[in-house]
Amino acid sequence: MIRKNKLTFRLALVGEGPLSEWLKEVVKKEKLEKIVIYLGFKIHDETLKLIGSSRLLLLPSVNEGLPMTVLEANALGVPVAVMPFRGAAEVVEEGENGVILNKDNYCTRVINLFNKNNSLREMGNRAQLFVKKHYSKKNLERFVEVLMGEVNET
Repeated sequence: MIRKNKLTFRLALVGEGPLSEWLKEVVKKEKLEKIVIYLGFKIHDETLKLIGSSRLLLLPSVNEGLPMTVLEANALGVPVAVMPFRGAAEVVEEGENGVILNKDNYCTRVINLFNKNNSLREMGNRAQLFVKKHYSKKNLERFVEVLMGEVNET
């Protein structure tokens, strides 16, 4: 689909996992080395710089808890595209700070997002507001208080 749609973006793959070697082989077989860059494991600060310079963060994982990567990207003004996982709807408001994809529309929706670059910028701006609203220090402290049973409900 990358070649068919003559896309001009580059895709940086960060992290290690059981599919890393397979993915490298697919990139080589499809001759996508100039488009897909495999960075492997990076220290947190390097990853944040990379995310901050991106137009979109793709999180293909289907098994997440509270994905800090999504919140970090949003805090940096980068919208996200995630697969549905338990809790995805709590951290991604469709069309506001990102989109929730499925295996049937993954590539098509990502391509459409890149073709609407202004929409990505606007979504990135809303993403920062989303994080400030829902994950501020005050909100997180309240969350911990509730967990620890330190809140008096009157």
